[in-house]
Amino acid sequence: MKTGTGSAIICAVAWSKSQFLAVPVPVFISPRLKEKTMRRARTSSLIALIVLHSLLGLGGCGGSPQQESAEPLAVYCFHGDTTCENCDRIEQWTHEAIEETFPEQLADGRIHWEVINFQQPGNEHYAEDYDIITSCIVLDPTPSDLGDDWTNLQQQVWEHATAEDREGMKRLIVDEVKSRLGH
Repeated sequence: MKTGTGSAIICAVAWSKSQFLAVPVPVFISPRLKEKTMRRARTSSLIALIVLHSLLGLGGCGGSPQQESAEPLAVYCFHGDTTCENCDRIEQWTHEAIEETFPEQLADGRIHWEVINFQQPGNEHYAEDYDIITSCIVLDPTPSDLGDDWTNLQQQVWEHATAEDREGMKRLIVDEVKSRLGH
């Protein structure tokens, strides 16, 4: 059964007899999501190839340390024109987690914290760029070049905010930021 109005062919990667094979897989998606889905599929395939390549010892960097990005990790707190108690919790608890755990990275610019109203004129593009529906936290390691490596924590932060789970929210934020910084 067709679930969307558009379709795309995504290449799955397989390993067979010492070579990589690209296998076309039909996927039905809406035209609006087609480009984003294709970028994510290519990124996932590339990551799978890199992991497989390094696991098989077929070259690479030989385990050298991860190079630090020249750009700061952007930690965005998005909200709309109207906020509620849960929206305020998301912003406050995330800011606390960042300030308490990463003061050095904030001070030296490795982390950039910013609160943005995505419904304000001129900011509407954020809703589409980061799949924003309501207040949320987005982590983007390359904010100057909207790639596929950003993370929208919308569902997770709302679960913690509505359950009034301050420590769980802070733990989520700290874990996500640490993984993005390579700690």
